[in-house]
Amino acid sequence: MHEVSFDRERFSFIAHGDLPVWNPVSLEHLRQMAAFVPLSSHSSILDVGCGRGQLLSLLVRQADCDGLGIDRSRRAIDQAGADFGSERIRFQCTAFQAEQIDQRFDLVLCVGSVHAIGDYDEAMAVLPGLLKPGGYLLIAWGYWQKEPDPAYLEFLDSTVEDLRDHGGNRSAPDGLELVRDYTCTVAEWDHYENSYADNVRRYLADHPEDPDHAAMSAHIESWADSYQRWGRDTLGFGVYLFRKT
Repeated sequence: MHEVSFDRERFSFIAHGDLPVWNPVSLEHLRQMAAFVPLSSHSSILDVGCGRGQLLSLLVRQADCDGLGIDRSRRAIDQAGADFGSERIRFQCTAFQAEQIDQRFDLVLCVGSVHAIGDYDEAMAVLPGLLKPGGYLLIAWGYWQKEPDPAYLEFLDSTVEDLRDHGGNRSAPDGLELVRDYTCTVAEWDHYENSYADNVRRYLADHPEDPDHAAMSAHIESWADSYQRWGRDTLGFGVYLFRKT
């Protein structure tokens, strides 16, 4: 995809609007997956790439446990802190660095935020080290449903190697076992992509004076077109719950 100059972090915040999680899977499906994790008031949860903190807050409230959310977006973290910050849940605006986290957790979340670590392989290598023995990793990421069209890869500035297939995402490295997995439906994808684009369009209609108006408009229209042309049939999104053995 040809780069267009504008603030990508601000664009993402606008595009995700009031979506409870910043990816196609619903908050309810994530809650159902996390229900297999035996959390108690003595438990702790880490959310890498927590966004506005809805999922982390939901799980912390349900278990009455401790939570730490990390995200690089100052806008998202400020909103998370204002909405959900408490004695039991903290939010930090920082780049993820595993070596700077000296705590071990009962549950680590990385939902649609593998890019905060690197790629899926790196996430699966690094995140288990932050778990207590018997702890759980809930990770969600994209996968190829089929061989991507070369034009789609060019648009994304990506390669086939950047994603696995669903079976590859499900495969557990040494020290982990797969407990549950779930793949998003086309309806979930459509809802997410349509909401993402409509949020930007509404913002631009309400803010014609925005200096990034033209660039943001061009970007969202090309993005929406690429989803309909290629992404809808090519990209999948899976949620995977692993336990540390």
